[in-house]
Amino acid sequence: MYFAQDPTNLEAAKKFLTDAFATEPELHWIVLVDGAFDHGNGAAGTVYEGLNCYAAEYPLNDLAGAAPWLVELDALAQSHEQIEKLLAHCSGRPMLSFLASRIPVRALAKRWLPLHRVHTSDKQRLLLRFADTRTLPLLPDILLPAQWADIAAPLVHWFFVAREGAMVPLPLPDAEGDSPSALRLSQVQLDAMVKACEPDAALDMLAEQMPEIFAPNVAHGKLHGYIKRKTFGLIDRYGIENWTDKVSLVTAELLTNGKMHEDPKLQELLLTKAWQPGNLREALLDHKLV
Repeated sequence: MYFAQDPTNLEAAKKFLTDAFATEPELHWIVLVDGAFDHGNGAAGTVYEGLNCYAAEYPLNDLAGAAPWLVELDALAQSHEQIEKLLAHCSGRPMLSFLASRIPVRALAKRWLPLHRVHTSDKQRLLLRFADTRTLPLLPDILLPAQWADIAAPLVHWFFVAREGAMVPLPLPDAEGDSPSALRLSQVQLDAMVKACEPDAALDMLAEQMPEIFAPNVAHGKLHGYIKRKTFGLIDRYGIENWTDKVSLVTAELLTNGKMHEDPKLQELLLTKAWQPGNLREALLDHKLV
């Protein structure tokens, strides 16, 4: 599977975290690991041990083998070894964040139990995988302030490994939230999440089906940022809605190394929408844009 994530800058991340721990040692420092990325490889229980966030909640316990894990770091010297091991193990995969909590790990796990599955307007229950650091940074903007407080109110800091391998902080809610019972997301919120995940989905699909079109020396996180900004910026600007057409434009971007933007025929084609939905690939070929 293709992850649009660069390797972690291990030394910089370790220094960032150890400095943060030393500054506020009175807090509960907790690691959140998305075990879905380790499904079947035995890392849970060996590389890391802690609380499985799905194990105590039916029907989520059926997914316990791919669950998020909360691992409380101790204040002793071995915590530095834990940090180093986790940073190295998760490097290049969007699965690791660090929390500074006012409440102990078990209390946080209990608070989160009703929040791992969201309610939708059509009465579905969908997983909200906020341990996945591709999803996590979307939440402060997409969730309502009270919803974000349901998740993050007990936290003083929440640091995650961003796309380009550096530790960055999440914006946290100002106010304490009440004990949460459920997260109910509107269709607008769900649509925003789906849209934000489209660059990842397109790159993952193409890496599986056409790996030869990826330049070998381009960092994954940097490429994601470019595709999100440049290609999906074009998609938004010209109102391209068909998924196949979106993937075709990303394919053309990769095949031409971005040079398609220099051809005025591209803007003309996208402006006139002179193709049937789903047939943009053929239109790009016909206009010699690929």
